Amino acid sequence: MNNQNKGMKIIIAVCMIVILLLISIGLSFAYFTAGLTGTEDITTISITGGVMDIVYAGGQKINAHGISPSND
Repeated sequence: MNNQNKGMKIIIAVCMIVILLLISIGLSFAYFTAGLTGTEDITTISITGGVMDIVYAGGQKINAHGISPSND
């Protein structure tokens, strides 16, 4: 019975070490691979995604002449 508990403790310890090792590798990989790409520099960082809420103040009408949908 005592041998079984000792074996189980060793297995749990090894699993915890492996998990910590994997977390450390993942975090260091994420840290060292983050960087700017393309034409970006430290002052012009563009990101995409998310939802933008626009609040219009100054009336119920919105005048927008000559606009069309675009993927630009």
